[in-house]
Amino acid sequence: MEKVKYVVFSAFLLISLLLFSYGCTYETKEKGFIKCAVFESNNLKQGFPTAHLRFLPVGVAFVYDDGTADVLIQKKDGTVLHATLTEKDELDEEITRNLLDSSEYYEDIFVEINSDYYYAIVQFDLDYTDYRDNYDKLKKLCFSFKVEDVYDSGEVIFGVVALPEDWSYPLSHDDASHMLSNMEVVKRKYFSSSDEDDWYTFCLDDDDEVVWYDGMWYGKTSKDVDSCIKEGAYFNIVIRCDTDTSVEFYDKKYSGEEPYYTSYWDIECNSVSDCPGGQWKNNPYCKNNDVWDTWQNFECKNPGTFDSYCSPYDVHDSMREDCGETSYGSWSSPYCDGDVVKKKRTVTYRGCSNGACYENPSTEYQTIEDCNAKDDWYGDPYCKPSDLTKVYRKYRDYYCSGGSCTYSEEEKVYQTCGAGETCYNGQCKSIACYSDSDCPSDTYLNNPYCKGNEVYDTWRDYYCANPGTPQAECKYTDTEKLIQDCSTNNQVCYNGQCVNCAKDSDCGSDGFVGNKFCQNDDVYMNYRTYTCNNPGTPSSFCSYTDTPKLIQDCDDVTQTCQNGACVSAVTCNTNDDCGSISFGNEFCQDNDLYWIKTIPTCRNPGTKDSYCEDVTETLLKQDCGETEYSDWTAPYCKDDVTVVKSRTVFERGCNTTSPACYVNEKTEDVILEICGAGYVCSEGKCVARPTPTAPPEEGVTPPPTMKPISPFREEKKPWTITLFGFAIPLWWILLLVLLILILILVIVWRKKKRR
Repeated sequence: MEKVKYVVFSAFLLISLLLFSYGCTYETKEKGFIKCAVFESNNLKQGFPTAHLRFLPVGVAFVYDDGTADVLIQKKDGTVLHATLTEKDELDEEITRNLLDSSEYYEDIFVEINSDYYYAIVQFDLDYTDYRDNYDKLKKLCFSFKVEDVYDSGEVIFGVVALPEDWSYPLSHDDASHMLSNMEVVKRKYFSSSDEDDWYTFCLDDDDEVVWYDGMWYGKTSKDVDSCIKEGAYFNIVIRCDTDTSVEFYDKKYSGEEPYYTSYWDIECNSVSDCPGGQWKNNPYCKNNDVWDTWQNFECKNPGTFDSYCSPYDVHDSMREDCGETSYGSWSSPYCDGDVVKKKRTVTYRGCSNGACYENPSTEYQTIEDCNAKDDWYGDPYCKPSDLTKVYRKYRDYYCSGGSCTYSEEEKVYQTCGAGETCYNGQCKSIACYSDSDCPSDTYLNNPYCKGNEVYDTWRDYYCANPGTPQAECKYTDTEKLIQDCSTNNQVCYNGQCVNCAKDSDCGSDGFVGNKFCQNDDVYMNYRTYTCNNPGTPSSFCSYTDTPKLIQDCDDVTQTCQNGACVSAVTCNTNDDCGSISFGNEFCQDNDLYWIKTIPTCRNPGTKDSYCEDVTETLLKQDCGETEYSDWTAPYCKDDVTVVKSRTVFERGCNTTSPACYVNEKTEDVILEICGAGYVCSEGKCVARPTPTAPPEEGVTPPPTMKPISPFREEKKPWTITLFGFAIPLWWILLLVLLILILILVIVWRKKKRR
């Protein structure tokens, strides 16, 4: 057991260490994942097409079996832009152009190659945990470049060399030498000037094999792309213009000089002093009519290493320039602009537009008063005795003078009277009437109204006042007159007319009618609601509806509704409400006397579903006892030849005919022996019968003496043993002893085995 425990503990410890070490190899990159180096070489093979162009490595795409893709693009700030393409954004040989065009990729990382001087290595660090875990569903791995300039057309070859994840320093000339001399061409592409500003993407299938160096430059092998992704590899894209892969590169190390190469693995910073100080991002915008921008400080990440970079922190938006407030000059004195009184002032508008402050001076004008708008008649109209055909009135004509309004006044004709008219008290008047007949006819105004329950209207009586004079005019007097009494026809007055009803209350008062009744086992009563139909119109009429309304909610458990009232529906609340317990109906069972116990029982007590039920129970009324026997008497002679013994039997039981216990006493005799011939019973046993002896006759043999035989005596069988009155065969005893011995042996053997 101890060995098993040790093995289990060791296995657990080993698995834990493996899991810990496996998890520790994953690292999420916070900085860019693309690095470049350009190396100088010579071209020993002349006559090949010469290509000279400039690339911008932009990003990489993980394309999966389900049609989705993860795209990584290195941005200007050194961070990585991640985009997920769904199945509808299918990515094949080219990454979606809009995504790349809209991204701020890192334009400062570029490679420039030609067949005469240079070749380039672009390294993609794909040690990203999220995508390593998806290696098993990878379909393609695509690398994207932007072709900036094509100086000379020609063919370019691309090779792929993968390095393990523990690679942690930049490529040297020797490293590049190994890659260049061992690269295998995976893509060829002819570039011309028509490819400028275009994208070039080439993809590797998941099962494509690339050059793999396990342990730096020792142990060159080939490995599937998805296996390299699983390892978190560095994918190095070797780019050359020389199509002969066996060409040797220029190497000055034998002369003591370091070969020339340019690399973008430079150490960016050793401390914060190598990073710029606080500065604006120069992306001004307008906020609250002032210029705002983003302020950022910098710190050195991974100082003194090739992964070092200056990272912004404490980035926040702040006001960069206060554009000031709009200012207003003083108002000038009022002045005349035609017949309009005005004033003016200088307004300087200040604010922010398109991320810059502006200042725009302007003159603001304000109208104080429009003099022409004040031109109007003045005073009351009047008559001139010299000309009663017209009505005259003063008129004021306003104008601007000296910065204020003034006026000139003149007499003007206000109204010219018509034919048959004359000016009278400043009005053109005609002689309106000479008598009452010249005035309108007397009439009702046809505007009936209600007064009480009666319909009234106004009677207008016209007459001529000052008849035959300019002051003549038709006047009238209004008198209230009764039109109709609505009470006559049991109607009501509404809006100046008699109608049957104008509102519901004109038809009657709502309320309960009739008697209470039962509905849904509750008490209801009809509630009558009166309604005035087409109220206030000649077609109005009254109606009513009777609606049953709940008056009393009977208890659903204990009550029911009868004859319009809630009554108790409970038959019983307890067993006592159903009667008393009774006993009777005796009968015999198992030779004892039983009877029936009747228990009145209340079911669903206290509810309207309650009812009484008799529950019966069979009970023992009397134990009649068991039959008893007295002891046997000593053997005695019942007659001359019979030997018997006897005892008294007390029979007890139950009489089924008339159920009751009974006791019957009787004597029971048992014949023990019947004496044989020549024997007689004497004092409870057979003895030889005494007979007179006579000499036997000659030649006659006397009969032998007969032994008495008991009819109850059994002859013993051979090979049996009598035990407790039973004859048991001897072989049964032997078999039992053998079984006991076997059982003892089994018990002893098991005890030894346990020890």
